[in-house]
Amino acid sequence: MKKQVLLSCIAAVLCFAIGFGTVALIKGGNNSSDLPGTTSTGEGNVSEGVVLDLKNMTEGISVTSRSFFPDNNALFEKLNLIRYGIENGKLNDKTLASELESAIRELEQLGYYYDYIDKTSITGEDGTVYGAAGNEQGPIGGGEGYKDVFTKGDFIVTDDNTFYAAVKNAKEGDVIFIQSGAVIDISDMAVTDYPNCQIKQGVTIASDRGHRGSGGGVLKYSLHLSTMFKTHHNVRITGLVLQGSDATTHEGEEKYSTTVGFVAQGDNLVIDNCEISGFNGSGISTNVGTIHIHHCYIHHVRGAGNGNGVLVTKANVKLEYNLFSNCRNAITMSGATAGSFEAYNNVEVGNSLGAMFYIKPSSVNSSIVEGMKQSGTSVIIKNNTVLGSTLPIRFEGMPGTYTVENNLFSLDESQYDANLFYGPEAYREAIKANSTFRNNAFNITAPYAMTWNEKAAATGEAAAE
Repeated sequence: MKKQVLLSCIAAVLCFAIGFGTVALIKGGNNSSDLPGTTSTGEGNVSEGVVLDLKNMTEGISVTSRSFFPDNNALFEKLNLIRYGIENGKLNDKTLASELESAIRELEQLGYYYDYIDKTSITGEDGTVYGAAGNEQGPIGGGEGYKDVFTKGDFIVTDDNTFYAAVKNAKEGDVIFIQSGAVIDISDMAVTDYPNCQIKQGVTIASDRGHRGSGGGVLKYSLHLSTMFKTHHNVRITGLVLQGSDATTHEGEEKYSTTVGFVAQGDNLVIDNCEISGFNGSGISTNVGTIHIHHCYIHHVRGAGNGNGVLVTKANVKLEYNLFSNCRNAITMSGATAGSFEAYNNVEVGNSLGAMFYIKPSSVNSSIVEGMKQSGTSVIIKNNTVLGSTLPIRFEGMPGTYTVENNLFSLDESQYDANLFYGPEAYREAIKANSTFRNNAFNITAPYAMTWNEKAAATGEAAAE
């Protein structure tokens, strides 16, 4: 009987969203004797590293998810090994639990995140914080522990008919609540009755992601369709799971149909505590307006030539406390000359195909750096964490203002491609003169700070004004 129960547990791994616990951590260098005084002098070094006496900031969070896109061969191989171990008495309760946790990791595909789950930020002895940490509102990526969760609304949605009826009839100030645990496929009605679904001004669409173990209600596309919906002014999307039909990379394909989670447009638009995945173009495409995206888990957005967790075009976007996994690029500035973004306390787990931040050039010449193209009005990248070997920044266009500081980058500074990270060598001195690129920590296991402020570095005053 016990064997049958355990085998049933294995099947459950494939069928249900599971709450995940904290696992063993990789030890990092936390003593000053472990830290290097300088980095190597490879291409891209702008100044010597400054030794920091760093200590960890414990976060202790887990990830709430209902959408999985595993490597099926690897997952089933793992499950078959577990089954063999159970049937042949090779696994006791303790080792079975460990193997099931490993299978869950394979299902979830969160890169290096669990290895560093409470080391996504560190602090220097002077109190300077490097990298990303959650806040009092909830953990990075939202979910369990998030404070501002809806459990009811003016319209209760349980299927596609009630969803579209609610969208049609809701008025400013109303809340459309997607029933906890519901999985609503809106593909057919998007094709027929509502091809251009737009959320009206002042309406909130909500579910209860993170409340008492809930993964949140799901709106999904099972068909390969372009965009789920568009928004208006003062709209809020919260606690919801948006699940697309295409998490493939489309490598080597010249053309394919692009899918987008939703087009965010309008002033005072908020997207929070959502899980967004399975779109090959963009999870969120921010066209115009002022948009705040925070405490979201955005993953498996990987289409070649696209694959943007968040795409910023002409909007002014603030991104905070978001978790990115398996995107081609987590956050992309589209290359439009208008638009800006500020990114604080976001984490990329180390499995992006491109970069965490991709700053694309427009067709307009920069008035700041001769020879480069412009990219947006402003970019601020502060207190973010990039794990694994993911390129933190792919810098190809010059914003009107550009600030990069107090971030935590996993590798040594010399291990990043300088022409991508700092911009083309031919323009680097001009970029440096017109940017604030300072006090970022490199090498997550033995961290040290570097800055473009050579005078501050020479005097040992990392990040001094």
